[in-house]
Amino acid sequence: MKDATNRHEIAAALRGMGLGPGDKVVLHSSLSSLGWVDGGADAVVDAFLDVLGPSGLLMVPTFNYAIEGVFDRNAPTLTGKITEAVLARPEAVRSCCPTHSVTAIGRQAPDFCADHHLREPLGIDSPIDRVAQAGGYVVLLGVTHTSNSTIHVGEAHAKLPYIRVPFSDNRPDTFAVRLWDGTVTTVHYREFPGCSRAFNAIEGPLRLGDYIRDFRISRACMLLMKGLDVINTVVEMAARRPDWLLCTDPHCWTCSRRRDVLRREGRLADE
Repeated sequence: MKDATNRHEIAAALRGMGLGPGDKVVLHSSLSSLGWVDGGADAVVDAFLDVLGPSGLLMVPTFNYAIEGVFDRNAPTLTGKITEAVLARPEAVRSCCPTHSVTAIGRQAPDFCADHHLREPLGIDSPIDRVAQAGGYVVLLGVTHTSNSTIHVGEAHAKLPYIRVPFSDNRPDTFAVRLWDGTVTTVHYREFPGCSRAFNAIEGPLRLGDYIRDFRISRACMLLMKGLDVINTVVEMAARRPDWLLCTDPHCWTCSRRRDVLRREGRLADE
């Protein structure tokens, strides 16, 4: 096809962003945003792996939010075609988290994904936090900050009290997980990633700090930022206004109840 994008063009664009061997990337993506890609999602994954090399790390969200029965590494992902392509690779390592597992490729993938079931899904020392603390990047390919899971990690670092409010009133907090060695264990969570509809509020503060770099691959807009810059911005802004990442939809069960938590603590800026 005349307007098709291929693996080599994508790799060239990634190098133009400044990415290279040894870099660590958490990728949130939309394949359709690129238009027609010769080779589809696999070509996108190949391009990232070409650029990052075996000493680098490519991590993607392979969330399924909740699953009936026992979670294991074969559970489906609900986060898009590119994440499915990463998960299908024989060298891919998937973390053991029944709601917000991640999948990574690279020599250090087992270390970054290890013991996820012993951490809060998007909390402190979760895999996505580990990438940020190691100097890694967040790449948003054809998506906005509403897909930027590092913001949830920032909420945990900010110690916002509302993260103990679940996404809905019937959300389970206990799950069965099959670990890498085949044993089954039960995990219980106390922190819950919530509504992300207001997460684009971080765009302005990140740009004021000159923390975002803009690029384009084919038809898709792409944003590059350091994970630590995202986390630190959340912490800084939450200290000024703890409700800034909560949506204002009165019908949003999660954000309404999270705002109630802040109200009870006297932490709402407008009250």
